[in-house]
Amino acid sequence: MLKYDPAPVEPGGNFEVWILLENDGSSKIDEATVKIEDSFPFSLERGEDKEETFSIPPGSDAIARFNVDVAKDVTEGVRKLKVSYSKGDDVWVERELNISIQSHQNLISLEDIEIKPDTIVPGDKVEITLFLRNIGNSIIKDVSAGLQLYSQTETSVLELPFVPYKDTATKRISFIEPKKEEEVAFSLQVDPNAGISTYKIPVSIQYYDDQGDVKTASDLLGITISDISDVEVLIDSEKTLRPRETNDVSFKTINRGFNEIKFVTVEITETKQFEIISPSKDYLGNTDSDDYETADFKIKPLSSSGYIQIPLRVTYLDFMNNEKSIEKTFEMRILSEEELPSSSNKGLWIGIVLIVIVVGAIIYFRRKKALEE
Repeated sequence: MLKYDPAPVEPGGNFEVWILLENDGSSKIDEATVKIEDSFPFSLERGEDKEETFSIPPGSDAIARFNVDVAKDVTEGVRKLKVSYSKGDDVWVERELNISIQSHQNLISLEDIEIKPDTIVPGDKVEITLFLRNIGNSIIKDVSAGLQLYSQTETSVLELPFVPYKDTATKRISFIEPKKEEEVAFSLQVDPNAGISTYKIPVSIQYYDDQGDVKTASDLLGITISDISDVEVLIDSEKTLRPRETNDVSFKTINRGFNEIKFVTVEITETKQFEIISPSKDYLGNTDSDDYETADFKIKPLSSSGYIQIPLRVTYLDFMNNEKSIEKTFEMRILSEEELPSSSNKGLWIGIVLIVIVVGAIIYFRRKKALEE
């Protein structure tokens, strides 16, 4: 064999092979024939002649060229290409040529990533599991997978807000068989002062193929550090109502989280216990961290005593633009007749006011008359 190209060849690929035939005898060979034998993992390309015949003078040579296909499911390594030749006397001699097979692609794939818990806040512990699959046809060995817990640019290195928690940032697997999957797990601690954002963590993978060559692969995983929304709703008015009259009621929404909440809307639902006189919704807009807004409504109790239940719903968007809602029911008491100002008292006050007006008028007219005289 003179050569084959490309070298090494890939599973599922094809290559050209050149075979040198030499006549080192003293007479001419009229029908020197060479052929490729179909033998896994090699076969001649469709339409390719399986043999070539030459007339070779003494002391001369000839070169045969063949296009050969490689099976997709062959494992990497050195495989034998079977070649037969004859001098035209029906006596065939077989030779085996060494062909190196090696994939140019990575044999390992990061099939899946599992991150727990689903919602991560500053100070949390995070469990990350990487599922690594050998997508090749040969075993891979000494597999290592690591998390790069810093971000690097041309001019600076920025530490990410994660550190290994009772763990290391690199894990190792002895080997992964073809078409099999293994997993590695990491425990991380989130910095309590971490900013609310999505962080990209580089994943680096290294392994050795069955030829002993080192290969590397890389990928990214993303972790979002969230702010657990902490919105509190309080009643911001007296908890007593006048029966069968229009009353003002107010509710305070307090943002106790670390980030702004947006598009805050407060809505109350009318029941058989009361009638809503004002609009049932109050749009409050955005509320900064550690701030509050007040929603105002007018309602009319339909009974003369007892308690009413006011169903309330608050909707808003958190910092990740996820829609959130809070549902709560507030109880308010209706003042009884005894607690209201009595009608007799009302009459008394009216009488006093009238007396004052009359007395004042008499004094005014007497003074006026005296001045005129």
